[in-house]
Amino acid sequence: MKSSEGRSKAVILAAGYATRLYPLTLHTPKCLLPVGGRPMLDHLCGHLETIPGLDEIFVVTNAKFFKQLSAWKERSRFAVPLHVLNDGTDSNDNRLGAIGDLNLVVEKKNIKTDLLMLAADNLFEEPLSRFADFAKARGGAVSMGVVELGNPALAANRFGVVEMSPSGEVVSLEEKPASPKSSLIAT
Repeated sequence: MKSSEGRSKAVILAAGYATRLYPLTLHTPKCLLPVGGRPMLDHLCGHLETIPGLDEIFVVTNAKFFKQLSAWKERSRFAVPLHVLNDGTDSNDNRLGAIGDLNLVVEKKNIKTDLLMLAADNLFEEPLSRFADFAKARGGAVSMGVVELGNPALAANRFGVVEMSPSGEVVSLEEKPASPKSSLIAT
């Protein structure tokens, strides 16, 4: 993470349709489902606003949930400015995916600073500022947060599985493999 004057931005990916959670998510985006009495997205943005130098948060959603996320943004009271972007998709068949949505934000907003990319349904126990400090200390390298499950079988068909070299470089990232090569996961 190489910062431009110490400033950085966060991109929250919220353009999925969460069809595996139907009927809960038929009319509500997963990130607005309550956890502890507040939408998941509130918890995530609360963590993000504690990162020194983070000056904007972009939430990328789809056409189906754009109005709901825009209404959530209007009710939200975070110290860091929030922006909700519509990726224009309306189903799993034409969605852009994580890289497509990230590219949409970078190009549309002409972002040239560090980016922290997160999934909108992730919840964290540890402060994200620790990860941001770690990433910035690595210079221009891409950093990825992972969790060690201790047993590859626990990751089967459930998580993105990360395989790393002894020096800490990502060797492979496989989405929900039946036979995981590692017990390191990235959600």
